[in-house]
Amino acid sequence: MKKTLVSLFVLAILAAASFYTQQAGWVTALWVETAGKLSEAPSQPEQNKRQGAPSSPVEVAAASAKTLSDDITAVGSLMSDESVQIAAETSGRVAEI
Repeated sequence: MKKTLVSLFVLAILAAASFYTQQAGWVTALWVETAGKLSEAPSQPEQNKRQGAPSSPVEVAAASAKTLSDDITAVGSLMSDESVQIAAETSGRVAEI
């Protein structure tokens, strides 16, 4: 029980701290700073050349939207393993619900 309460307390402290930093604008400033550093970073091929990693050939294709069909064509028969008989407990007709 004590371990659960301590975990919940720590979680509440972390949630409050993250809410405060978001409201203060620190998260946005950090995000902008990180994005700037990433745009200044060398591209992936340049890093591979410096590290001496071998390049691999790849095939690139443009993405396009297409309609997929859910139809299946097959030859065979469908037979159930088991069957159930359903019958009403009382006879008669349902006139109103």
